[in-house]
Amino acid sequence: MEQKLYNIKILKSFAIYLSEELRLPHEKLEELFQSCGSHISALDLDDYWFDQSLADKFYENAVSLTNDQELAYKVGEYSIRSVAKGFGGRIIFGFLTAPIAFKNIQALAKAFTKASHYEPVKISDESATIRCIPEKDSKERAYQCQNRRGTLEAIPKFFGSREVTSNHDFCIHNGHPYCEYRISWKLESSRKYKFIRGLVAVCAAVLISWNTRPDLATSMTLHVLSVFLLLEGYLFFKTIRKNLSEQNQALQDSFNAVSRRHDEQNLIRQVVQRTTEMMPISELCETTVESIQATMNYDRAGIALVNTRDSTLEVKATRGYQEEVRLKIEGTKFKIRSDNESGILIVVVNTNKPIFAPDVTKLLTQFSERTRKLVLASGTRSLIAVPITFKNRVLGVLTVENHDSAKKLAVNDKELLVNLADHIAVAISNGMNYESTLASLRRTQELEAEQRLAKEVFERYVPIAVRDQTELEVRKDLTNLENKIITVMFIDLIGFTSMSEKMGPERVAELLGVYIRYINEIVINTGGRINKIIGDGLMIYFEEGEGSAIRTGFEILFGLPVLNKKLKTQGYDPIELAVGAHKGPCTLGSIGYEKRLDYTIIGDTVNTAARIESKTRDWGPNTFLFSASLQQEAEEFVCLSRGSIKLKGKDQELELYQLLFPKIFEQKNPDNEEKAA
Repeated sequence: MEQKLYNIKILKSFAIYLSEELRLPHEKLEELFQSCGSHISALDLDDYWFDQSLADKFYENAVSLTNDQELAYKVGEYSIRSVAKGFGGRIIFGFLTAPIAFKNIQALAKAFTKASHYEPVKISDESATIRCIPEKDSKERAYQCQNRRGTLEAIPKFFGSREVTSNHDFCIHNGHPYCEYRISWKLESSRKYKFIRGLVAVCAAVLISWNTRPDLATSMTLHVLSVFLLLEGYLFFKTIRKNLSEQNQALQDSFNAVSRRHDEQNLIRQVVQRTTEMMPISELCETTVESIQATMNYDRAGIALVNTRDSTLEVKATRGYQEEVRLKIEGTKFKIRSDNESGILIVVVNTNKPIFAPDVTKLLTQFSERTRKLVLASGTRSLIAVPITFKNRVLGVLTVENHDSAKKLAVNDKELLVNLADHIAVAISNGMNYESTLASLRRTQELEAEQRLAKEVFERYVPIAVRDQTELEVRKDLTNLENKIITVMFIDLIGFTSMSEKMGPERVAELLGVYIRYINEIVINTGGRINKIIGDGLMIYFEEGEGSAIRTGFEILFGLPVLNKKLKTQGYDPIELAVGAHKGPCTLGSIGYEKRLDYTIIGDTVNTAARIESKTRDWGPNTFLFSASLQQEAEEFVCLSRGSIKLKGKDQELELYQLLFPKIFEQKNPDNEEKAA
């Protein structure tokens, strides 16, 4: 994921220029933002940041819309008016003069960009030399350099200076290590002050020339000077008072932004905590919705879950509705049909994409009649619905609503909910496993009762020694839940879907049989166990002290060329694998149904291992990635650090390593490491 380096204040400058200077209609501005995958409501959020991709897409579309290749410079130059209307304008105006603003350019720039570092090189009353040094891995484009030059020229104009010029002899786009700008201007006194000073000069000249009463002339001149000084002081302190008021508002805006971020982090912590707790799904949905609505002060919130048995979406929990409405909504089921393009929740399930409607009234014609009636009856004004997805499977939909037109939902609300939905998905998945485990345990108790009955008959025909051995095997299958440190490994067959589309079902089954037998043989020999077979994916685990996931992953990939030769003789294309592993605490227990009991593994370690496996796509097929928790096991191998990676749905980054080859290979051929790298 790209870093978010630029503040929305930059796009606000573009929006104001396009609207005020070029008279671009508001509808066109909305289309411009939508074409970049954003929304115009982001302009109202002083703490909203975006990445380089969005910046490039926005500028490319804006230039195409205006047919003006110098748009970036013109917007920067125009920013004297646009920035004054927002948070940045209040900051700049608080510096009182252009030289003071340029001296504080480093702090000022931090409110707009994280992609470069600003340094004041030389500042005088009528000039400033500013150096802009790009941060490491910065990908700034030439148009951003032009926009910066226009913005720097705008600062003296902001304070009433005239004849502003600039030189830009050093530029990163011309091979220099930094950009350097020399801005020059001429000072212009306030017209009010000019008028007062001129009036004083005229009065003094008249009075002094009145030689009949020089003492009176002197006295009156002093009085006029006193009045002038009082007026100067009044205007000065009036300016100071206005600046303090503006800065106070800026501080209040900053406080509100920090307060919201605190609430967001607090909410995420609450939801993440539930991913490690075992509770019924109904209770999980109730407590989660309550936390979301209360912490973020949304008018309403709700969760609906997919029921795969009857292909419906059922509303499980809501908050914020009147009691009679809530009782009517909760338990409501929506039929999931692929051709449904007008039901909000069903569209989210079918597309696995969020819906953001800051003004629901504009979308009423797109809704189904049933959805339209619900929206009108509840008075909803703005709405966000995001999918709750776990391992590419939509488990449900999270929604929030506001019915107050003054509290429109914004882009940062959508981003928060998308983030929350990832954590909620893990919690719901664990909740499903928890309920399955409880059901399994209840069935186990029933089986034990049946076993006692069968035992009485069994003992009549079977010797005691054979009976005891059989009971031992049965007890092994009915082990109670227990917590252990284990290593979880996921293996996936890359491109299996497209591969299977070219083959009949019998050939697909034959290929999977060869592939799974190959993996299983290695896993058994290296001390592991296959826990689940999910289509073409395998979940393998190793109890602590029993086997090595690192050794297993290496042998699987090392022997893959031989397996592919075998497959080729049978008419199959070569297969490619993705392998990921992580070690940590898990809960193990037997679950199942009437005719079968099986071990399952629950915990964040499983989720993390799955996310690591999916991350291997960034480095190509036949890649084995593992976390730092397995470094000790990998001491006999040459590994490549892939740095700290942020996995989807995780708050903290995780140090990942790629397995290359055994160190014994390196000793035999020192060139191996260089070739592998």
